[in-house]
Amino acid sequence: MKKHLLFIPLLVFSLNISAQMEMDSTEIFHNALIKYSNGDEEENIVYFRVKDPAAIQRELQVADKEYYESRVKEGKRIQFRKLESYKPKKVEYVKIENGPTFRTSKYADLSELGLGSIPKNYLLHELAGGKLQIYMLYFDDYVVPGVEVDRQEQLAKIVENADIIIAKGDETGKNLEATKIDNFISDNEQIYQAYQNGEYPEVKAAYGSMLKGEAYDPLNNLDALIKIVNDYNQSSNQ
Repeated sequence: MKKHLLFIPLLVFSLNISAQMEMDSTEIFHNALIKYSNGDEEENIVYFRVKDPAAIQRELQVADKEYYESRVKEGKRIQFRKLESYKPKKVEYVKIENGPTFRTSKYADLSELGLGSIPKNYLLHELAGGKLQIYMLYFDDYVVPGVEVDRQEQLAKIVENADIIIAKGDETGKNLEATKIDNFISDNEQIYQAYQNGEYPEVKAAYGSMLKGEAYDPLNNLDALIKIVNDYNQSSNQ
């Protein structure tokens, strides 16, 4: 996990992807479309705090819509013991209304020894989807239960310390800091040749080497990364 120096406004959750997170950061219950791993799909209410996105990565909490609406109508608080909890392996994806999509993917932190290096299922914030996927992996180091902090500062720290995960198909995702984009796009001749010929200079400069160095900051070129992945996926489907 690296620290990246950038400023994030209060309602912006990630660099240049604010459209996914233009939602009230004080709200904790949101309409969402949920698809479960068994194929079932439903629209329901999910618990999600913008200022603590790492929580949903480990567990999805769902409030029955009728129960939620009746409690809101009566002006009563939602009882958390009434929420249904689902581990990531039980969920394919959750699309939060006016917010991000979280999709289940396997990831192993190879920088950790022992159990930390075993692939696990997480509901990761999806930035680009298809044959090749890009996700954000968040950490809750800066979330202290019961302690009031400046929301803007907390959001900035969460995003600054996020990792970018890249995955192909159903394979276990890898931290982009520990690999290079060439390993994932070389099987698509059209895109790889364009990349080699300099059509994606920001991507090649930022993600084209295994040796990243101290100045490596993946978020600075996130838009360019998303573009080449989307181009790869579109080309692969033709």
